[in-house]
Amino acid sequence: MSGLATWALTLEILGGVPWNAPTDMEFHQSGEPAVVVRADWESRPFESPWYYAVRLGRARDGAAWSVELLHHKVYLKNPPPDVQSFSISHGLNFVTLQRSWPGRGFLWQLGGGLVIAHPESTVRGENADERGFGNLGYHATGPVLGAGVGRRVPFGRRLFLSVEGRATAARVRVPIADGHAQTANLALHLLIGFGVDLRSDAP
Repeated sequence: MSGLATWALTLEILGGVPWNAPTDMEFHQSGEPAVVVRADWESRPFESPWYYAVRLGRARDGAAWSVELLHHKVYLKNPPPDVQSFSISHGLNFVTLQRSWPGRGFLWQLGGGLVIAHPESTVRGENADERGFGNLGYHATGPVLGAGVGRRVPFGRRLFLSVEGRATAARVRVPIADGHAQTANLALHLLIGFGVDLRSDAP
């Protein structure tokens, strides 16, 4: 973390643009044949709810541990005839623990965690049950792994600019009406934003 003190507690807020690879997707409903599609995805990062990341980190001598929420989104562009709509727009949320370290002028990252998803779908004319955690529609769907590389540019005593690229791989299994849908999300992310050193004694 070039330009920061020997140790730091940092908070970052970032936005950006993701790209999702096509993946095989299956829809399973009780008493019905499975529906399989080679899914094309889009993310609409600049439409509400926004695509963003929030990260809290604790660093020493350039290396850091951090906890991050990445609010990713996916919309199925090519639903098959039995699927009227499918999206995870209120969050294909990646909650991860990350390790980062400096090298060759960059900041390298590895991390993993859990996917928390809020799916919305209509399959064979039936809408998804959105109960989930606290009846809010959120469901734990599987693990996520990620790796990335970035740069930080300090501004004054506390602020810095963060720019990074990242690849993520996640398992997604979410409820639909009378069944479930499953796929993988393979994505590239370009993120940019600002961070702040939260210490009261920052130099």
